[in-house]
Amino acid sequence: MRHLVVTDSVHATAAACDYLERRATDEVVVATAADDDRDAGDAANVARARLAPAPVETAPADGADPVEAVLGAAADAGADEMLLPRGVVDPEDRARLVAGASRPVVVVPGP
Repeated sequence: MRHLVVTDSVHATAAACDYLERRATDEVVVATAADDDRDAGDAANVARARLAPAPVETAPADGADPVEAVLGAAADAGADEMLLPRGVVDPEDRARLVAGASRPVVVVPGP
């Protein structure tokens, strides 16, 4: 199964890893909406360290509309499931994301 982790921090990534560590994870794509490249890189490194040996890729989730950016990242990654730690997007955007998704969206407890 290919999972897309939507994150904006190492803490949000860790929350998603808590969920994924208990499941069979074949591949993970970390879609970062972090404000700077260092935060995005650190978020991906958390997934690599916590989920090894599963391969971890990165993808940007930036754009004017965060919902469209995440949906686009999921489509580009060929994700089977999206993981959305609480707090990464505001509640209104989270509702729009769930409504517009063509794959399951799992909201995990956030940092």
